[in-house]
Amino acid sequence: VFQCLLIDGENAGENSLREAERFLISDQQFQDFLERHSSI
Repeated sequence: VFQCLLIDGENAGENSLREAERFLISDQQFQDFLERHSSI
């Protein structure tokens, strides 16, 4: 599991060098992931 932090101008925003928004998930999606993998 990786954490993605948005930094304006670096990986977020109109003139950013990279596009990190596609890696963001909601809190609910993360909770669903934890529940699916709780037996591991």
